[in-house]
Amino acid sequence: MNPAHRALPRLLLLAALLATGALAPAVYGCSADEASSGASLPPDTSLTGPYQEGLALFERHELRAAAESFALVTLSPTSPDLPEAQVGLVLTELLLTPERGAAAHLISQLGGQPVQVERDLLGNDGILALLAAHTDELELERRLDDALPWTADQLQDPGVFFDGTPEGTTADDLADTLAELAGELMRLADTLEGAADHPDFSEFTLRGAAFHARTTLRLTRPEVLLLASTLRLSASTLLWISAYAWPLDLRQALGSSASLDERVARFNAAAFRALRPQADERLRAAQDQLQSALINLRVAITEGGANPVQGNLRWGSLRGDEIDALSRILDALLAATSELAPSTLPFSTPPDTRLDLRPLFTGRTLPPERALLIHRVDEFGDGTWELDPESVRVLWLDGVLDPACTPSFDAADDAEADACPQLFDAPALSEDTVERVADPFFSSVEADYNLQ
Repeated sequence: MNPAHRALPRLLLLAALLATGALAPAVYGCSADEASSGASLPPDTSLTGPYQEGLALFERHELRAAAESFALVTLSPTSPDLPEAQVGLVLTELLLTPERGAAAHLISQLGGQPVQVERDLLGNDGILALLAAHTDELELERRLDDALPWTADQLQDPGVFFDGTPEGTTADDLADTLAELAGELMRLADTLEGAADHPDFSEFTLRGAAFHARTTLRLTRPEVLLLASTLRLSASTLLWISAYAWPLDLRQALGSSASLDERVARFNAAAFRALRPQADERLRAAQDQLQSALINLRVAITEGGANPVQGNLRWGSLRGDEIDALSRILDALLAATSELAPSTLPFSTPPDTRLDLRPLFTGRTLPPERALLIHRVDEFGDGTWELDPESVRVLWLDGVLDPACTPSFDAADDAEADACPQLFDAPALSEDTVERVADPFFSSVEADYNLQ
């Protein structure tokens, strides 16, 4: 078995710990030409001083020092005005996210040990180096176990996981930390947008040695805006979650002393029942972040297709009808978050399907008689916990999607559920649309890290 395959769940967890977008620089591959030749771009000798030093430190996996060098360029009034340094600063800050600030506090609240990104991810004995060296399965798994904040036992058993949380830690505590993390992501998105909007910005280039890869990181304006969009969307999600009250003591309510049914019952009693005092502010900010994310994504797609300078993503492969279809969909989603709502959704059946996302940011709660999760028993007597379609309708679909519908999560629901509209079935769009844009960098990443 390929060692990366068995270790994939823990690799995904490591990516999640690096916060949203933190592994983006590691997975952005080279262009198609670079992938075939194995060549990497030479450093830009016109960019000297602290910026060039920051790139060199980045390649040597000295992230803190690299961040200081990039910050020197962005903050000093005597330094050259280099928007590329802003991008470099954000990438280093993202990679260091688990070690400090809200993300580090969140890991601590969940009973995890401190993360050391320079050593465990980027170092010469780190995860990326082992993947690039096609390390055997057992060694890769051992290194992953050492790198992650929680033990294998904690990750395999939710009860054991929550047993490790500090006494008295509540889900409300986590929600406040998530709101802080959202603020940090928003500030990084601000910096990326500032770099992308700078008239002198062309691309940020970093040789693959920074990630133990043969390929070169190349971020043009569309890639930078795509990363900013990802950060905004993540911040929106975190703020939305943190607007709700979560009165759960993690260890007492979710630890191993309780059965699965008891844990679900306690979760149901708390989930989407009430709002936090800061709910209005957080929900407004969540809506704003969603709007900004959609704007960034639309600009990335439209400009990427017309940009003669191509980065790691092959935006130039998009046809005109594909760009038009994606733009119409994003315009409709953006309108659905604004005073223009409800918006008519293109390429949907029925054709007059309308969407208004604003009610999602008003703080809807579940009525006492409903629960988010319900217990089902199949014909073989096996029971599972599933989302309750009626609760989903009440929370997230009523007044949002027209015509109204009740979602179906199981064949048994089909007879009772109101059919939901078919959304965004654009003839111009297919799996091939995404593959043409993304396959060159995915292929290069798979080759570099033996993930085929």
